[in-house]
Amino acid sequence: MDKSTQQDETNQTIESVYAFSKVLRRTPELAKQVHAASNPQEIVEIAKSIGIDLSIPMLRRVSGQLSAPYWPWDNQTSELRRKFFEGVADGGRGT
Repeated sequence: MDKSTQQDETNQTIESVYAFSKVLRRTPELAKQVHAASNPQEIVEIAKSIGIDLSIPMLRRVSGQLSAPYWPWDNQTSELRRKFFEGVADGGRGT
């Protein structure tokens, strides 16, 4: 993978997560669903239901920077956040 492709993927990740977060801030019911998610696939499916393309690797990559109260790992240790993603294939997509 060349640097241009990596940069494009990083930009897509940032844009998708930003768009999803923006919706969650405005939609308390969706925010509650995300906070209650027991695995990353549930979050990907919620995003997909509103037309936002997220993947599990995207979420995993940026999860350490996501600390809003609607994320399931809010106020958790980094170890618990990592456990949230355990057992999920790196290539898993919400499609």
